[in-house]
Amino acid sequence: MILKYYQINFSGEKMKKILSLIAFVVFAFANTINTVNAETTIKIDAAGDTYFVTDNATVPFEHLGMARQFAFYNPMKGSTGINHAFLMGRVESDLWRVNVGAGYRGDAFQLHLEEANVAVKLFDALWLEGGYFLPSLTGDVDYTFEAWFTGNSLTDYLASDYQAGMGLFYEIDPTLTVRARAINSAYSRMSENRSTTFLLNCDWAEAFGLKDWNFSGGTMIGNQDIINYAPWPVPYKTTTSLQTLTAVHLKGKITDVLEANFRLKFGTLADGAVNDKNDTITATAYSAQVMLRYALTEKKSIGCRLAYTSDEDGIFGIENSGMDLGLVFEYRPVKSVYVRLEGNMLSLLKNSKDDNSEKVFNIGGTMKNTRMEAALSLGYIFNLYQKTVASLE
Repeated sequence: MILKYYQINFSGEKMKKILSLIAFVVFAFANTINTVNAETTIKIDAAGDTYFVTDNATVPFEHLGMARQFAFYNPMKGSTGINHAFLMGRVESDLWRVNVGAGYRGDAFQLHLEEANVAVKLFDALWLEGGYFLPSLTGDVDYTFEAWFTGNSLTDYLASDYQAGMGLFYEIDPTLTVRARAINSAYSRMSENRSTTFLLNCDWAEAFGLKDWNFSGGTMIGNQDIINYAPWPVPYKTTTSLQTLTAVHLKGKITDVLEANFRLKFGTLADGAVNDKNDTITATAYSAQVMLRYALTEKKSIGCRLAYTSDEDGIFGIENSGMDLGLVFEYRPVKSVYVRLEGNMLSLLKNSKDDNSEKVFNIGGTMKNTRMEAALSLGYIFNLYQKTVASLE
């Protein structure tokens, strides 16, 4: 089954109004910041990327503008496209914080509200936050301009979606933050169900004496609406089942020139699968990914990615297991701009519940389970505006 993700998308005049409101809010902060008795920093960043990708498979219904299979990044074959183009604003002080971001997403083919949230310190290190949050269980989001690869792997499908809700977070110290958030269901736009997320982010440098390492993890627990279709004219029925997703992320430097990036994910859906006796049971999905990056010089690096993903019951829409193997070369003339040349091989594995389900790629008229691809991408992220105002006495 494929999740119906909860998203907020805008287009046309509505998006213009939203962007105008965001610009007004940022301008208002910039002009009234001196009324706040705490040092406050305003920061506005611009980021984005463009790509050209090709592969050896025929895209189903390509003449209708369909995207490549299993590719929400670099989706359009044989043409130049954009994955992201964002403006992101941050306002931070010792008492309050605001995050606002909007722009264009190539996977949605439209303008998109990325985040809009506010946090206020209640006392000590305890904060109250609310609004629209980025889709992350590990405290980071792999935008193409920040990730090691531009193209996604199959494991990226095991993810939460954008979260609208409120919560608390406690900054134990500068290296450790614990967060709990009650959110609207991230699984169904029309659902009245609610979900809960628990996030942990820790900088291991001080905690364990490891240099330049970071550990983060999170769990989301909530309900998903499952639509049970029946042959016409019997109407479909909607049931609610408990779904969980847990993610763990560890990244850091092995040596001065070699970096590592490890990710583990595990998800469940109650009553999401059927056993041999036709009884409903809990469905599971999981993935593991390892990436390495080696610095050739200060401006050039090479990297590799190996990932395994299993979602045979389709909790996250894959309905298969598969492996990704990728290689990438990156050149950064300056720190904020990059050029990447990468290749990836995606191989779907035999589904134990469905014969030949792995043969989904049309390679020269023959259905096969492996696709080869190559992509060239250029990206950037830079600061447009930054101002810090000292506290007033």
